[in-house]
Amino acid sequence: MSHILIDRIAGATRLALTSAGRLEDFSLAVDSRPSLLDGLYLARVTDVIPSISAAFLDLGGAPAMLNFRHDPPVVGALMIVQVAADAHGDKDARVVDHVALEGRFTVLRPMASGITISQAIRDRGDRARLEAALPKDIKGGITVRSRAAGLLADGRLDVMTADLARLAVLWAGALEAAERRDTPGCLVPAPTAMERAIGNWADRDTEIICADAALLKPVADALAAHAPDLALHPHFDAQPGLFARFGIEDELATLTEPVLALTGGGHISIYETPALTAVDVDSGSARSWAPDQTAEGVNAVAAEAVARQLRLRHIGGTVVVDFVGFEAQSHAALEHLRAALAGDPLASRPVGVSGHGLAILTRRRLGPSLGEHYAALRHEPSGDQDE
Repeated sequence: MSHILIDRIAGATRLALTSAGRLEDFSLAVDSRPSLLDGLYLARVTDVIPSISAAFLDLGGAPAMLNFRHDPPVVGALMIVQVAADAHGDKDARVVDHVALEGRFTVLRPMASGITISQAIRDRGDRARLEAALPKDIKGGITVRSRAAGLLADGRLDVMTADLARLAVLWAGALEAAERRDTPGCLVPAPTAMERAIGNWADRDTEIICADAALLKPVADALAAHAPDLALHPHFDAQPGLFARFGIEDELATLTEPVLALTGGGHISIYETPALTAVDVDSGSARSWAPDQTAEGVNAVAAEAVARQLRLRHIGGTVVVDFVGFEAQSHAALEHLRAALAGDPLASRPVGVSGHGLAILTRRRLGPSLGEHYAALRHEPSGDQDE
């Protein structure tokens, strides 16, 4: 059984996914910095720089940047865009003009065409049944996500079609809202952290536990909107220390620390900069392997730790990793890294080796890292100062 644990700290909501006592994912929603990710906006073009294929837009009070692929947009024009990454550091939010509405089982791309079945669904019969179940009256490109395969065994394909129908209604509403506007602004709000957690984490065997009774209604609303097929009933746990009782509070406390000890000895050091994230692997006092196998052993454990920390810390962009003895261990280290990244829900992959013997990987960036969120919380006004 998996658990979604939700509590409140000063100025933020914490959401954690655990399975078999292990922390699988974590999210921190800062009250004063709501996410715009995946929201749809009618934006006005304020500037265009063709030399870098970039346009700057006003979302109705929030600035954003669009990297256009073909013809540049016209300054002053209004256009529908979707937020692909929240603002972070000194960078504005990044938007795209090719909309992709994600549901639990499907993705609707209203400006595209064709049907795509996730490559993770390999059985030809299953792929054909899923495609045949899709409604024929919904226009646009449709992607069937891998988790839809689980609907086949118990004949719940109607859940998939309802998921797609909801996305079609969402898009129709966005078009209607755009027709009524002549100024930039929001057409479809971004999913809340609660809605995103329900959509991405919840399943039929998930238990949802809230440490604050005030959280029960938002969770119930998110379930009704995004997972009506799940007969889940969140409950309130009044005992203090919910996360500690599930054994994850100590690990959460390490997610902003730069140095992380590795199983078997050694450690990794993680340093975030505006341009990239640097990870140093150190064998330290590792004694779990034979002397001639220490480097590969530490690197294998480090690769797993790096992939896990990037996910839990919400680190994206360019990442460089300095493995132990990389010149002699480059092939094995990269293979360990590729295997560790294979389960990452975001697009992440090793892209090669630098001339200085560093492994380089890229990971899709969706906005501020966990460290940036906590830094923002530390700098928020306490609210109890004299006026």
